[in-house]
Amino acid sequence: MPDQTDVRVRHSAPLFSLTQAYLLPLVGNGFAIPPNATGYSYTDTFPNPTRVLPIKVYGLMPHMHTLGKRITIKGPDDTCLVDIPKWDFHWQQQYFRPQPFTVPAN
Repeated sequence: MPDQTDVRVRHSAPLFSLTQAYLLPLVGNGFAIPPNATGYSYTDTFPNPTRVLPIKVYGLMPHMHTLGKRITIKGPDDTCLVDIPKWDFHWQQQYFRPQPFTVPAN
């Protein structure tokens, strides 16, 4: 019997205004655990990469493989955005905020 797949597409006006979204990786390039170190901690600060436009952030993706024990991410006003006190490799996923927060222009 020949393939009878049927696709119907309907086009209409959007129900909401469209906004571009980006996945913006922020990488701690200075991170290096010294040999034989225990209890090592690393902190980094990332400025708004556009420098001229505020950015609305809808979610975050913490990533540490198996080396990390805890991860905390704070917003520009010191608001806690993500806090995972007992890190697990399988928790490297997207964490969406109930409401977006805005990173102001520099």
